[in-house]
Amino acid sequence: MAETSQPLAEKTELQILLEENDVMRREIEALLQAKEIAREKVRSAIQELVEENKRLKTKLAGMETQMSSLVAERNALAKRLQAANGEEEKGEDEQQQQESMHRSGGRPIRKSSQSKASKFFGAVVEEAGPVETLKIEEEGLLMWRNEMDNTIEVRGGTLEKLVLRLLHEATPRLSPEFITDFILTHRSFTTTDEVLTHLIKKYHDCTAEVEKEDKITRLRICTVLELWAELQGEDLAPEEKFLTFVKTRLQAVDGERLAQGILRRLSVWLNDPQGSGPDSPKLSQCLSGELESTTSSEDVRKTPTKSSSPRNSSSPRLTRKLAPIKQPKPLIPRIKDAAELTLDDIEPVELARQMTLLDYALFQKIRPSEYNNVAWTKKNKEIASPNLLRFIRRFNDVSIWVQNTILSGKSAKKRAALVDNFAKAAVAFRKLNNFNGVMQIVSAMEGAAVHRLQKTFERVRPKSRTKYAELLELMSSSGSYKFYREALAAATPPIVPYMGMYLTDLMTLDEVHKNMLEPSQPTYINFTKRVQIASVMKKILEQQSADYALQPIDCIQEWFVAQLDQFGATSEDALFSMSLVAEPREG
Repeated sequence: MAETSQPLAEKTELQILLEENDVMRREIEALLQAKEIAREKVRSAIQELVEENKRLKTKLAGMETQMSSLVAERNALAKRLQAANGEEEKGEDEQQQQESMHRSGGRPIRKSSQSKASKFFGAVVEEAGPVETLKIEEEGLLMWRNEMDNTIEVRGGTLEKLVLRLLHEATPRLSPEFITDFILTHRSFTTTDEVLTHLIKKYHDCTAEVEKEDKITRLRICTVLELWAELQGEDLAPEEKFLTFVKTRLQAVDGERLAQGILRRLSVWLNDPQGSGPDSPKLSQCLSGELESTTSSEDVRKTPTKSSSPRNSSSPRLTRKLAPIKQPKPLIPRIKDAAELTLDDIEPVELARQMTLLDYALFQKIRPSEYNNVAWTKKNKEIASPNLLRFIRRFNDVSIWVQNTILSGKSAKKRAALVDNFAKAAVAFRKLNNFNGVMQIVSAMEGAAVHRLQKTFERVRPKSRTKYAELLELMSSSGSYKFYREALAAATPPIVPYMGMYLTDLMTLDEVHKNMLEPSQPTYINFTKRVQIASVMKKILEQQSADYALQPIDCIQEWFVAQLDQFGATSEDALFSMSLVAEPREG
């Protein structure tokens, strides 16, 4: 009996061990599940922190930009005021100063000229004590006078008054940028049709042909329309009201010379070789015949040619005279068939040149109206900002393609060689003032899928690592893109800017400043806000004002576009999976 009970006891112990093992397994599974849930919560919290950090960085960047401008302008103003005060004559002025000091308790009252900072941010800069007001009262308008040069700056007003201000008899004393700023930003507070209605009504109200004042007003209306057609002709071309006015009134009644300049400038938009001219049959009819009959041989020689698109022949206010640039010798690949080309067949410098030409073609198509009211972020963005969105998508596609190309290298040595080549391309972009191209490479290199490739970067040449580090610092967002802003200010067109900085600036301006002068003047349009937005637009327009002296190489451009079509839409998850295959996690 004892021998029979022993196996039973052993079975019982084995069963107990198995049960204990099952319990431990279930506990481990529960722990693993709890760990995974906790990890997911941590991931979610980190993601929220990252998003919040991005929002805070955007706000901080805008605040730093404004603060830097204010401090710089305040210091400059202080020096100018100090110099001016040193030259003041004594006598009556000195006596008035003593009386002012007595009234203010010993603190001098000094006049303050209006600095660029105050113009931009809507406040008079105060220098150690009360400042005499520069406000000018006029019904429907809020203005400030600049005592240094006696010009007038419009801060805000009703739409009707702002339109009439375009034609004010004191126009020579008005801020010379007022008309340009109004044209560039008017879509943010009204419509082209409404502005034209005011101008045409004012023109028809000037019925006294013999009155000098009426003649001057009409000429000024034509001047505004001519500048408008030159600067932003796409606003006017589709407007039937405008075309009817030009054809039936200006040409038929008041003489052809008034309409000639306007029609000539609109013809540039109709015949735009870049393909962004308006599709307007009425404009075609208006320009065909009438323009030819009113244009002398001298006028024909002055008419913009096909090579002078509205972007590189914009208002003289927005451009600067450039020295001719010598075209570099193209580095044409041995293989001319785009279908047979590989990246190894193309010199990095020439790749950068051809990518720059393609970038610049997209950049030149972006119109100022696409920035108004941060249109690229709204529901109708595809209609309001089509060219800007194409430019942004091209940036993203190129960044993804660069990552995909590097990760496709079969060995660390091959991937390091690809990193070397893209670093060379980035250096070439910098020499071409293609900051967009530089940022495309930087964005790719700093992407999670590529940045983690430690073994690859260990094999990259030291010279390439040094050059890349310099470009990384150049494009850093710290200090509100401090180094990039300095490089951009020193560069001369042609330029392809990194638009992320400008779009951040525009979003910050839109968020910080109200559209109306509330609460003091709720019916007044906040024109100071539009001045600041227009200043960004004018910088971009200036960068669009000259073409690159580079020879297009069709086979490289065709190959590059095909590469983007094939690899530009690769997802971040797919890229990271490729990265893990290239260099698996250790441990």
